[in-house]
Amino acid sequence: MGISIKTESKMAQASFTIEGLSKDVLQATTEIHKMLTKVKDEEELKRNVELASTVADWQYQQQAFQFQSFDSMTNFKLEQALDKKLPNVKVTVQGQVYTVTMPSGPATDGKGQTLQIKRVDRLKDEDIPEHWNPMPANTPCLAVPINAGTTEYNEILKMFQASCNRTVITIERIQNPVLWKSLQIKKRDMEQRNGHQNNEKRLFHGTCYTTVNLINEHGFNRSYAGKNATALGHGTYFAVNASYSASNTYSRPNQNQEKFMYLCRVLTGDYTQGQQNMIVPPAKGSSTTQKYDSVVDNQANPSMCAYLCFGSFKPGSFKTTTAHFTTTPTIHPSGPAEGAGLGESLSIHGSTEKLSSSAVNRILMEFLVYFGRAVFVFYPVYLTGYLGLSISWVLLCMVMITWWKKNRQWKDARIGTAIDFVDNETHVVNKELHNTLQMASWVLQQAWPFFGMFMEKLLKENIQPTVRLSSPALKMFTFTKVHFGHIPLKITGMKVYTHEVDQKEVILDMNISYEGDVDIDAEVKPPITAGIKGLKLKGMIRVILEPLIGQVPLVGGVTFFFIRRPTLEINWTGMTNLLDSPAFSSLSEDTIMDIIASLMVLPNRMCFPLIDQVKVDQMRFPLPRGVVRVHLIEARDLVAKDTYMLGMVKGKSDPYATVRVGNRHFKSKTIKENLNPIWKEVHEFVIHEAPGQELEVELYDEDTDKDDFLGRYHLDLGEVKREKEIDQASKKRSSSQAQWLSLKRENGPNLLVVADVA
Repeated sequence: MGISIKTESKMAQASFTIEGLSKDVLQATTEIHKMLTKVKDEEELKRNVELASTVADWQYQQQAFQFQSFDSMTNFKLEQALDKKLPNVKVTVQGQVYTVTMPSGPATDGKGQTLQIKRVDRLKDEDIPEHWNPMPANTPCLAVPINAGTTEYNEILKMFQASCNRTVITIERIQNPVLWKSLQIKKRDMEQRNGHQNNEKRLFHGTCYTTVNLINEHGFNRSYAGKNATALGHGTYFAVNASYSASNTYSRPNQNQEKFMYLCRVLTGDYTQGQQNMIVPPAKGSSTTQKYDSVVDNQANPSMCAYLCFGSFKPGSFKTTTAHFTTTPTIHPSGPAEGAGLGESLSIHGSTEKLSSSAVNRILMEFLVYFGRAVFVFYPVYLTGYLGLSISWVLLCMVMITWWKKNRQWKDARIGTAIDFVDNETHVVNKELHNTLQMASWVLQQAWPFFGMFMEKLLKENIQPTVRLSSPALKMFTFTKVHFGHIPLKITGMKVYTHEVDQKEVILDMNISYEGDVDIDAEVKPPITAGIKGLKLKGMIRVILEPLIGQVPLVGGVTFFFIRRPTLEINWTGMTNLLDSPAFSSLSEDTIMDIIASLMVLPNRMCFPLIDQVKVDQMRFPLPRGVVRVHLIEARDLVAKDTYMLGMVKGKSDPYATVRVGNRHFKSKTIKENLNPIWKEVHEFVIHEAPGQELEVELYDEDTDKDDFLGRYHLDLGEVKREKEIDQASKKRSSSQAQWLSLKRENGPNLLVVADVA
């Protein structure tokens, strides 16, 4: 793969720059995405395994010995089985596979020996706060509104208004027993490890309104580190002052200009100074592996911006006219997001309870603001009358102000919609593509019975004569039953070409997948019968609509074909009769693929003219796009496939290459006992579709029985057409050169001149 990859990091954001041919860049991008996804999945699994260990401890007992704990992964597996209510699950104990009968055992191996199983619940009900409201059954998380004037309400409101003068609408307590209990376990562990109990602080965390429900149920997720800031490293940030978290950077408002914030009980533990690219907190000293629990912006006075904490915490919320805020209890730096938070929302509407002094001050401030707005609105009216001006000026100003507000709301709505689209671009595109493919599949399902009638006619009138001519043993071949079942063809992907196509044509590539319940019976030669009960067909079919015309039906004809040979798997019936038949070797999947290729694989096409002016021969035999001259040069460092003395002695290989484009292929000469063969052969292929057709190079080790596969390489000939000449080296280090030769029509309809433009 001829690509170059550059990495750079700006503002704690790492980026990759991949340069090379588009196909290689796409392949490299796919591989990198797979690696990142794998790492993310492994981190998520590690997080879930650790969480399961804090919730329960599964143990087993062998004979009269004491109960022993399973390893963490088996513990997670058993906890999952319990959660999913599985009847049994397989585990491994000291190298022996046991089947555990859920939920309380026993565990039985293949010899009938049993182990006693028990589950120790590490989460005690007495850890749940007494002031929590009762939780309904099967409810993992509950948001409980807190009444104004209560001690809990006033305490949270006071902490919020100490640094932020925004109006609070509602305060809710977020009750999540699982996260709360696991946090208590983390807290006790931290107190024992650090040797003190000064590990908990109450901090603020601003968030987008779209993530509130996720945080309430699952806690904070460190995987989103860097979305808003990474000044102290990659983790979850918390602030001492509510005003910091209330900024638009962290608390993005919803359509009603409301924001959300959490007040959290955070297990900061022992902390140190953070750095921008830090992934985990540093060790507490050079002679110890114990790490700090969290990092801060200022170790001497960490009240400035935010804490960066790596680990566990619990969510909650409260809401203001410009900010919706949430409180959560605790965070632990080395584990997954856990715990249960207090979420509050404040309402300023009427209440019969006694108001505190802070509430009175807040109401007075709101009254003064309201009075100031009234003066601002009505004073121009008074001034206009006092000065004797026309009332039209007041009306004009009111119209302009109203228009400005509406225009601003419309603009904000557009910006919000654009931001949502950018954040969910992949989901939106995939959803639209899924809807399109679903509609196409629905059309195919409706038309499938008629397609079966068409295929029955095609098999009997076209394919049956072709089968008879393919081998003398099949000259009596006859279809006796053709039924294409009730499962239609599926379109799994679609691509429309917008470049490198004529303006009078539309080209679509569709990935098709067919796993049908076909029922086809055939008589090979009396009394020998054969049949098919189901088949699988996968491939990419190209549909060309040309020429485009200015009258109904807008398209002059439809042409479709497979660009390359599709894959085919057949479930044969009647094999008992076929095994003794000389026709069996002829009636194989390869033979059927050759028949399909002779009809529908380039250069062969299925053509259907829709108007009289379009001729079938013009559609079926168009002028080729060009000629590709392929130089098969050499291969290096091939794998030695030949062995001697039952594999104890390594030999070499007898490599040869096959070069294929569409339905035409060449086989190179075989180089005996050589892992670095040199062929220096030249082959030419007529190209009918570029982009679309591919050059396929495959390497094999020639043997007396079955040739061993060494490797393959594919090259889109559209790349060759654009670059005119391409040198390629495959993963198996086989070198080849491809040149594009254009076909130009000279004077006279049947004269073609090949021009080498490489």
